[in-house]
Amino acid sequence: MLWFYLVDNRQTAHHEYFFHWPLFWCFLAFATWILSWILGQGQIRRYILVALTCLLVHMLLDSFAAEIYWLRPFSDFHLNAVEVPAKFDWWVWSFVFHWTFAVEIIICLAAAIVFLRRKKNTT
Repeated sequence: MLWFYLVDNRQTAHHEYFFHWPLFWCFLAFATWILSWILGQGQIRRYILVALTCLLVHMLLDSFAAEIYWLRPFSDFHLNAVEVPAKFDWWVWSFVFHWTFAVEIIICLAAAIVFLRRKKNTT
């Protein structure tokens, strides 16, 4: 987002940057996995898998209301399940007041409940 606002002058949607390309993260995870194998650091592999899973779930959720280019740089195919109409001057409000944002809030609440329950059971 810093690049979007400070360098690109908001000319390119941030979902088009390579940080939102799933294949970029898959490649990086694979390269890190191989490096961990070479260096004998097998204990970090679970963190690589967790990070990759979180990144891919993030992009999967983004696919509902924004364009995610799942096959870039090899293809311009993108997935966008729901079009969020621009109803407000500041684009963020259009997403905040769209029903898809409620799904994100529910996911966060569910995660908080699981966290708090586990924390309560360990004390």
